[in-house]
Amino acid sequence: MKAVVLHSGGLDSSVALYQAMIDGAEEILSLSILYGSKHNEAESRAADNLVWYVNTENGERGPVVTRRVIDMSNLGIFDGGGRSALMGDIEMPHNLTYQDIHNAEPGESPTVVPYRNGVLIAIAAAVAETLKYDFIYVGTHGEDAHNWAYPDCTPEFLGPTAAAVYVGTYHRVRLKFPFDFIDKAAIVTLGHKYGLPFWSTWSCYDPVILEGEYTQCGTCPTCMERKSAFQRAGVFDPTTYLDEKKG
Repeated sequence: MKAVVLHSGGLDSSVALYQAMIDGAEEILSLSILYGSKHNEAESRAADNLVWYVNTENGERGPVVTRRVIDMSNLGIFDGGGRSALMGDIEMPHNLTYQDIHNAEPGESPTVVPYRNGVLIAIAAAVAETLKYDFIYVGTHGEDAHNWAYPDCTPEFLGPTAAAVYVGTYHRVRLKFPFDFIDKAAIVTLGHKYGLPFWSTWSCYDPVILEGEYTQCGTCPTCMERKSAFQRAGVFDPTTYLDEKKG
């Protein structure tokens, strides 16, 4: 069994990579696709670190994990919308959780990138079909889909997309989204169970360079969601956040 993992370097996609290993993948392609977001480089570095760790730790005992980065940031696909804090179009909210933002009423997140997952999954499907991989893993989860904050993370989107991938690859590639009905705390619990080195994951949407290193801000909605997930899971979070350094 061979799996492509859409591996940004974030917490969810990194647990998805470990899930592919648990599911029995003998070959794994860690695929990052850069599209010009504020945090792409920091995330991609985290993915590099995790792949290095997996290959070093597992040696010949585990699956072979290869790394591929596709840079499409110069294509301008998501430019001009003026509606995404993640792309630098509008101000990034701070000291607000996604629950604060989305529980009031349904609607898009200020960090939404329009149809991002549709584009990334399509690229992953082409790569998987070309290289004869069997599965594509994506790390979307239930909190992303809550109140339609990210419509391309909902089961209503991913189900038909999985069917399109399967048909469009001559019934050879299947899309898997193992976390779509659980929350981020449950994903942290799985990562802890699988032995994921959490230090090699990145969540922050508004990174800061401090002493020559990318640092997670600790106050953007994604940082706050990460902190909450670790607390709810009862798992130690090794991340150093900028707001804690200042405090």
